[in-house]
Amino acid sequence: MIELTDPVCRIGSDETADVVLGDSGTTAEHLVLRFHGRQMAVEAIGGDVIVNGRVVTRGTGLRSDLPAELRFHDVALKLTRPAASPMLPAFPKLPTLPPRWRSSLNRAFTLLALVATLGVLALYEFIDVNQAGASIGNYSSPATLDTQAIEGSRQLVNDARLSPAASLRQELTSAGLSTLEVTDHGGYLSVSGQYTAAQAETWNQTQRWFDQRYGSHNVLLNDAKPQQAPAQPDLRLQAVWLGENPYVIDHQGKRLYPGAALESGWVISAIQSDQIMLRRGDDQFALTL
Repeated sequence: MIELTDPVCRIGSDETADVVLGDSGTTAEHLVLRFHGRQMAVEAIGGDVIVNGRVVTRGTGLRSDLPAELRFHDVALKLTRPAASPMLPAFPKLPTLPPRWRSSLNRAFTLLALVATLGVLALYEFIDVNQAGASIGNYSSPATLDTQAIEGSRQLVNDARLSPAASLRQELTSAGLSTLEVTDHGGYLSVSGQYTAAQAETWNQTQRWFDQRYGSHNVLLNDAKPQQAPAQPDLRLQAVWLGENPYVIDHQGKRLYPGAALESGWVISAIQSDQIMLRRGDDQFALTL
């Protein structure tokens, strides 16, 4: 039995996950659980997950009440809420009073409440309320303002005014990930686009920031993908002619002029004195001579 105390729990085979599973078929980050009250949100990241008999396909999410049973591959997880402890200790039952005693006690409590009310009214008339208020106003104490606390409070107020989607867009821009697009689907948010290998850790930190701030109320689906580096052209040269009508000779002894296409789809766009330029779609490559 594992006790989950955080509002967000990541389950997978990676050592950085909150719950690490070594079962076959479990991906590095297989699913994410977000808890709020008596409900939880399940986000299927690495594969399909079955929640109480309902299939949550990869890349989607589902809200469910607790307790719940999760299944994927050979893994079965049962999630329950801890039993609530009683707020007040149990007291022994008092003996029942005779009817004559209960009647006497009721009359005594009524008389006591009336006397207490009259006493409060008499005390209020005795005190000069205006004079008491004036005396209090004569005292003052110096206060030192913490500028960092003020700035922090302003930041919290600004964040509260922004919606989760707007706040996430602002955080992505600050982190240099403005190419990623945030979409608000009403019940959840999704982020799509591509990021470079150098931005992978920054994107992971941004997701953790969102989980800590909004994870208990909002589900974030990660549709962003790492940008794939274009493959290099499969051009192997034997010789280059830089005279009139320049051309190259490949490893098969074939002459290739500017405009010639390779089997991989790359096209020789230019043959210059110091480099050969190739292009494929929006990708370009310079082969230095």
